[in-house]
Amino acid sequence: MKKHLTILLVVILSFLTIIPIGIKAAELEKAQCTMTIDAAKNTQANPASASGACNDQVFGYYAPDSKTYNLFGLIHDTVTKNGQVFTMAVMDDNHVEADLTVYIKDSSKDEEGSDTDLPTLFKIRVTKDNAAVHTSNSGSSKTYKHLKLNNIVEVVEQKGTWYKIKDGSTYGWIWNQYVSKDLTPEVPTVLYSLRVTKDNAAVHTSNSGSSKTYKHLNLNDIVEVVEQKGTWYKIKDGSTYGWIWNQYVSTDLTPEVPTVLYNLRVTKDSAAVHTSNSGSSKTYKHLNLNDIVEVVEQKGTWYKIKDGSTYGWIWNQYVSTDLTPEVPSKVLYELRVTKEKAAVHTSNSGKSKTYKHLYTNNIVEVVEKKGTWYKIKDGTGYGWIWNQYVSTNLTPQSLYDLRIVKDKAAIHTSNSGKSKTYKHLYKNNIVEVVEKKGTWYKIKDGSSYGWVWNQYVSTNLTQNTLYKMKVTKDKAAVHTSDSGKAKTYKHLAKNKVVEVVEKKNNWYKIKDGKSFGWIYGNYVKK
Repeated sequence: MKKHLTILLVVILSFLTIIPIGIKAAELEKAQCTMTIDAAKNTQANPASASGACNDQVFGYYAPDSKTYNLFGLIHDTVTKNGQVFTMAVMDDNHVEADLTVYIKDSSKDEEGSDTDLPTLFKIRVTKDNAAVHTSNSGSSKTYKHLKLNNIVEVVEQKGTWYKIKDGSTYGWIWNQYVSKDLTPEVPTVLYSLRVTKDNAAVHTSNSGSSKTYKHLNLNDIVEVVEQKGTWYKIKDGSTYGWIWNQYVSTDLTPEVPTVLYNLRVTKDSAAVHTSNSGSSKTYKHLNLNDIVEVVEQKGTWYKIKDGSTYGWIWNQYVSTDLTPEVPSKVLYELRVTKEKAAVHTSNSGKSKTYKHLYTNNIVEVVEKKGTWYKIKDGTGYGWIWNQYVSTNLTPQSLYDLRIVKDKAAIHTSNSGKSKTYKHLYKNNIVEVVEKKGTWYKIKDGSSYGWVWNQYVSTNLTQNTLYKMKVTKDKAAVHTSDSGKAKTYKHLAKNKVVEVVEKKNNWYKIKDGKSFGWIYGNYVKK
């Protein structure tokens, strides 16, 4: 303490003797200082010191007896909140007054490496589009996100030319050349407009073809230019900005209308339209059989076609110059699918693409037969199915009924315990069997089918009532299993009489029409 009092006296005497008489306090900029008092480290014998112009003029410590954070020196006060600001007199060549921001913490309770609720010092505005936010106060540190022009961010700390900013629950660093304390949004001046001359023209995040492409523009789109750098134009895109190469634009704003050379008819259902003349390029839409398209260009085996105000490419194997609509053969007969999830292919080959699956007992219309394959009508399109997956017998056969003997018995998508469980059935549920394979039964579930293990069912369909009970609570919950955490599927009124078919601990399984539920023992009595 004696050391700190001596320093304090020296500072006060120096302050009184050194400050030039002619300088007015109002002419000097107020200094900004900070101090962090750590309850785990800063005692009265080992106090924290302020930064900057306030250094060695004010000190802070934590008093465990009173559980308070205290200041002494040029300020004698108690810190009542994190980020509290104190105004004090200081002495150096440029300041006579300072704002001291005091942060308080207890590092013994902080998680390792965490920034817990740092207070906002002030706000700044981003002045550069796509401004990098770094993980530390260095341009060589990792960039973990980018900010847009005019974004407003909160500053919690400053180190040299870098600001530490709050980003939701995390923090990052931004260079001071990318921000301003003037929060008024900057609206770049539009220099002139250009027209896009290339369909699907790339817009980049910076003036380089190797930078990220974040969108594409269509032929004849009009864009506003706010800056030019070499062969690149910075263009306005709503509230954001991007860069486009000068080879993709023109000062001539007159829309370019490609000449339609001739029309073609699509000969393949679900024919792919690509973004360029390559089968490996992106497919952005599909056309139906007999659609008519306008051709504006041909490159090898590809046609560039007009699609409203945009353009795409289609392979010559999917179109014909014969514009007469192809009328598929009439429906020859119907077949019933006999295999669950039977594959429907795009051609009469098991190696061709599977574009959908059909379920057992689905009825399909046949328009053509090739060898062991049937061409079937699927809405407005067509597909192929193997003859081993269908039958001319259109009647789904229910073999017999079984009763579920296990609560929450798993129903699988195939006759294997390893297959996906898509639902559960409860004890005493009655099911219709349409097929048996080994130890598995295929059962009818509404309009679809599933598989149940033979250990979960019985040919005995009798469901015996053990006794009757009366509900003692109004709106008593009935659950899907013997647990209060299980789903409540209905409520019963007080004095309702229920039939009990099973008891587990303090839960009763009751008959509810053709289904069953569980009610807590405290809600019923005999």
